[in-house]
Amino acid sequence: MKNLMRAALALLMMINTPIVEALGSHRNLQFKNVFGSGEEHEQRIKREILGSGAELPTELYFNTSIDHFNGSYADTYQMRYLIDTQYYDESKGAVLFYAGNEGDVWTFYNNSGFMTTTLAQNLSAAVVFAEHRYYGKSMPFGNESFSGKEHLRFLSVEQVMQDYQKLIGSLSTQGITTEGRAVIAFGGSYGGMLAAWMRMKYPHKIQGAVASSAPILWF
Repeated sequence: MKNLMRAALALLMMINTPIVEALGSHRNLQFKNVFGSGEEHEQRIKREILGSGAELPTELYFNTSIDHFNGSYADTYQMRYLIDTQYYDESKGAVLFYAGNEGDVWTFYNNSGFMTTTLAQNLSAAVVFAEHRYYGKSMPFGNESFSGKEHLRFLSVEQVMQDYQKLIGSLSTQGITTEGRAVIAFGGSYGGMLAAWMRMKYPHKIQGAVASSAPILWF
């Protein structure tokens, strides 16, 4: 098995070295990833969404703690998220929550039509996409976010899940009801693991999770 994995990795390096760098090289972690990022990338996605005849979601920012576990560290940062309420029925609609993973939040929104259109329409649901800290525009320390261990120590699964569960708790400020409604988490790969772990850790806020291609048992 190990030899097979080495051979596959060697083949991938020969075919497309930038992808390998994006997945595994620390020096490329800041802005290079397989999902794309940057203003031009986002504008292209928005044009694609509008070109399909769909409406753009609303882009918002949620003020949340950089460190949720150390009371002496009180600084906060602006976490970006998207809300789509075009199919939402305030009297009965569920909430579909995407647990963002390693990339720009617009990329994930643009690749989740089953959730944003089919399910949202059938369930009269509000759709919320959260951006993972340290990706896209959700940078806890701005341009200095990747400048050493002191800043990177806040890049963890535990911190991210705290971001997300607090965001869910704040949705009433945007006219979205979570009290007495189903909140279903979604995600793919690492995002799928986040969705499943949130269901396990915060069952009072997440009533179900759809974890696609999520190798939970691997961890």
